[in-house]
Amino acid sequence: MAKVQSLSRQNGALRVIVVCGKPCRLVARGIVTVPNAAAVFPLRPVVRVLRAGRPGVVRLRLGPRARRAIAGRATRRRPAVARLRLVAAARGTRPRAVSRRITVIP
Repeated sequence: MAKVQSLSRQNGALRVIVVCGKPCRLVARGIVTVPNAAAVFPLRPVVRVLRAGRPGVVRLRLGPRARRAIAGRATRRRPAVARLRLVAAARGTRPRAVSRRITVIP
């Protein structure tokens, strides 16, 4: 997972590559905060079933309001920040949650 991602290169989505040691069900969700904006923009949650040891690509899409806010207000000096929460649950084990922070530039 890159620490800095450009929305123009990803077609308005954040890309995350995830690998599970066992077959698991992954739920990815998050929010994006934009400097000088009076709102927090949620990312659309994504659920994926991953095979053991195989990398899976998860794309978290932004809504049109969030894309406009990032394009209009975020700069390289004051970028938007996405906070992601990934929860993976394999059969017979407790769910494991991981949080990540990604800088988003227009």
